[in-house]
Amino acid sequence: MDLSRRDYDRDCFPRYGTSNPEPVDSKLWRQLLGGNFKAARTYGHTEYNGHWSRLNRDNTSERRNARPGPRWFGRGRYGQSITNMPDGRTIYIGGAFEDFYDPDFCIYNDVIVKNTNETFDIYLYPLDIFPPTDFHSATRIGHKIYVIGGLGYVDLRCPGETPVLKLDTQTFLMEKLEIAGYAPGWLYEHTASYEVADHSIDLCGGEIITSDHQKIEPFEQTVTLDLETSRWC
Repeated sequence: MDLSRRDYDRDCFPRYGTSNPEPVDSKLWRQLLGGNFKAARTYGHTEYNGHWSRLNRDNTSERRNARPGPRWFGRGRYGQSITNMPDGRTIYIGGAFEDFYDPDFCIYNDVIVKNTNETFDIYLYPLDIFPPTDFHSATRIGHKIYVIGGLGYVDLRCPGETPVLKLDTQTFLMEKLEIAGYAPGWLYEHTASYEVADHSIDLCGGEIITSDHQKIEPFEQTVTLDLETSRWC
């Protein structure tokens, strides 16, 4: 599949979706997901390297919107959840590419589906529906995946809250859930397990970002999300 300069210029940068979900048909992204990294080097931006120092100083979500800014990469992400479905598909959610010191550092809010025939489907989402997330947990229950917690960009964190989203793997609609009760806080790198008998998800381990957005504390307890009542307990 030949890649033109127009294809590259249109899709070389990450972006937010315009609908929930927005399916994306991108030659560049599919070539990168298939391991054809030559596609990313076929064309370049002459002004890109001159912006390295500015991007290196920006650890907020604004760097995603910079032009030129971080280039899109679907492989090699950190903190990306990987869920194997009963029908043979593999679903990848979010994740971060590199760290803030790298010009291509980016935290993503997309969903990538690897199909059984080795093809890929890619879905984007609006920022207010699905903020960029990494080091979250992803718990599959039937054809739904519950995406809980995550680290995210500094300016998008809400210490004291615990984001909970639900992905429908048939329609790929992403739903932000309102959970009552006392939330564990801005939790990431935790483990999650589904308790069938109680129809609940137990969260344990990981770390918490405190109210000053900088201090990190270990999460040394177990908290339960009751899916019947949509309540922390």
